[in-house]
Amino acid sequence: PKKKSGKKGKRNSNSRKEQRQIGNELHSTVNEISNEASNATLDAEAYVLLQILQTPRPVNETSETFRKLVSLVGTDIAQNDRDPYGNGDQSGCGEMGQKGDPTRQVLRSLFSQGGDLDSYLCYDGFSQFALACGTGNISAVKEMLQNTNFGSEERVHLLERRETGMRFAPLCLTVALYKAKSHVSMRLMTPVSQMNHMAVFKLLLRYGAAPDCKELTGKTIVHYAAGSHANEDTLKMADMCIEAAKSSPYFGKDIILRNLSKEEYNGQEGKLGGYFTDSGRREVILKGGKQLSLHPRNLFVKAQVEDGEAVEKSVYNGERKLVNDHDRVGTISLHEVFMSSRVNVARFLTEKHHASIDIEDRGNISIRRLAYSSSGMVSEMSNLIRKYGTKHTGKKQKCILCGKSDSDTKLFQCSRCQVVQYCSRECQKVHWKNEHKYSCVMKQSNAPVKVRRPAVNEHTPVGPDGLLEKLNFGPPDGIKVDEKFLIKVQISSTAILGREDLYSNGPHKIYDKSRTCHFYINNREPGYTEIRERVKSENTYMGRKSYFKASFGNDGNCSIFLDETALKNW
Repeated sequence: PKKKSGKKGKRNSNSRKEQRQIGNELHSTVNEISNEASNATLDAEAYVLLQILQTPRPVNETSETFRKLVSLVGTDIAQNDRDPYGNGDQSGCGEMGQKGDPTRQVLRSLFSQGGDLDSYLCYDGFSQFALACGTGNISAVKEMLQNTNFGSEERVHLLERRETGMRFAPLCLTVALYKAKSHVSMRLMTPVSQMNHMAVFKLLLRYGAAPDCKELTGKTIVHYAAGSHANEDTLKMADMCIEAAKSSPYFGKDIILRNLSKEEYNGQEGKLGGYFTDSGRREVILKGGKQLSLHPRNLFVKAQVEDGEAVEKSVYNGERKLVNDHDRVGTISLHEVFMSSRVNVARFLTEKHHASIDIEDRGNISIRRLAYSSSGMVSEMSNLIRKYGTKHTGKKQKCILCGKSDSDTKLFQCSRCQVVQYCSRECQKVHWKNEHKYSCVMKQSNAPVKVRRPAVNEHTPVGPDGLLEKLNFGPPDGIKVDEKFLIKVQISSTAILGREDLYSNGPHKIYDKSRTCHFYINNREPGYTEIRERVKSENTYMGRKSYFKASFGNDGNCSIFLDETALKNW
């Protein structure tokens, strides 16, 4: 075959890079707008309480505020009070679907701002052991643990006691405050150089801390260590817990040794102890008191089967995936990582630990659906998830709308973009009408919407600084007649997350980067309805705004090309 010319190959390569860059910008924009939209759903009482929590206060005051806030989302506070050493109430938060999003946003906000951690740091709210863990004081942690016995209540109380309104176990607290160690250093006047959170983390697992502990919002160690703010050390912490969780349910249980090279140990019984992070082995305390370090695959427990006969079962469950444990809003760590564009962390979760991309949160959103939500400029993150989905499921693909796989029925691709797949013409019609026609790579029409100079300005243009904005219905400085330029269109609507429009007849605001082109389109004027419906249908921007190409003709009117959507590039 003939080789492509060097110039053509280079152009294709540059084009792919440019498309991927645009896709990445789109991904970031989606995340930004999604966060804004979610914050806008908070009710007034929840918003006020969250604002109060952001300022450190005495622990008793903070605790009262916190309890009021979590009661708004239906948390069983009494159950949490009865379970000071366990996960407490982990029930799902909010109604399924978009209606429950205002409730779920309370928990998201608590997680993102750290709940009441700052109050506990400033007003000495932590127990001595929790403070030692949170500050990475390895010598203090080790001394306190060594003063307890295996299986004793004292040790359990140290390792699993929940503290703060967020109900952090020491293991989770160690990760959370490691990520904020500069802030901890400032608050407590402790040099960062004296903190050794990694050593503390390993020691806690060595003594039997539960690697699958959850805090108030349902977040696991994986959410904290392999989330949007993960680094090399926290990913190592996540690694340790993911592996430890495969045998942790049997901690403290009676076990039997099998399949060891030293025959004298086979058949001996003992107790399952903590997890050695460096070797991946478990401590075993034999009945005679001897301590061993063995791989979980050689350890078994007696289990009952249906007919009542006792059989031996391995304590090691290779199918246990801590990465798929969801929080109370239904999200796994990969949801957050996807939205924050942390491609390296997504690779860690998928390629190394095989996280599912089909787990739906309580808003019915899966990672796979997010990755296939755009058929045009695909971000690096979406491309990673798509490739992983194909590789992880073999040749199996799924209908983008209903989720049926090709093992259930024969699928076919969209003939335009050849990316999304469907199981039936019915699914294709519904998806096209509601979503895909606005993101499919092939344009529907090049005919622009014509907009004329507004007869009357029905809007007082006040900017964010409180000053009147200068309006100009004309091309930006330096732009010629019929020359296209980029504009931003904002519609006066809060039609997001299924809510009704509050300003359904408000004007549309339109401006370019320099704001030397800046005007409003009022209701009942030509182009108003078309622009409104096009922006509302733009899933990328939650139906609030979008970016298009525009030009001014010799007649002085503005042409807006609604099929030439673009990303903000200023």
